Amino acid sequence: MTIETLEFVVAATPLLEETAKDLAQPCALELRGLIAELDHYNKLGWQVVDQTHRRIFEDDRVSAGDKVVSIFEEHTDVIVKDRRETLFGHKICLSTGPSSLVLDCVVLDGNPADSTLVEMMLDRHADILGKVPRQAAFDVGFASKANLALAKAMGVKDACFHKKRGLEVACGRSSSSDARCRR
Repeated sequence: MTIETLEFVVAATPLLEETAKDLAQPCALELRGLIAELDHYNKLGWQVVDQTHRRIFEDDRVSAGDKVVSIFEEHTDVIVKDRRETLFGHKICLSTGPSSLVLDCVVLDGNPADSTLVEMMLDRHADILGKVPRQAAFDVGFASKANLALAKAMGVKDACFHKKRGLEVACGRSSSSDARCRR
């Protein structure tokens, strides 16, 4: 049914273009705008047919950058969280202050690993407020000894992560000299 519809659009487009030639200027412009919109969605439709055929019949992996997951919101990204669930939309990073007021929001392209975003977010915080935060809390995906060391090197006094992931609680405090944190 989808292919028939897409082929109908291909067949109808020249007829619509001929009709536009015979119309008065305002109507011709409107029809040409509709033709351009039809062409746009038709190309996306063929892309969906192609990716579906490749995936189902050729058992081919279609890269996330080549996938259309929403014809009406083409910018939608595929976001896989820890191989447990797939979401559609955009990954965002928020920075908040002590009152939970959002100070910064970044809408990211694609699905970069959270663990790669610590430096960028601390740099943005410093750019906006003139200094890195004294305390920083991160979600579990950001947790790593390298990110803890990076935050400390950038001047964060206290850092905590949603789950330990190999980090002792004392490691996040600036007063800690515990050998467990340096493993």
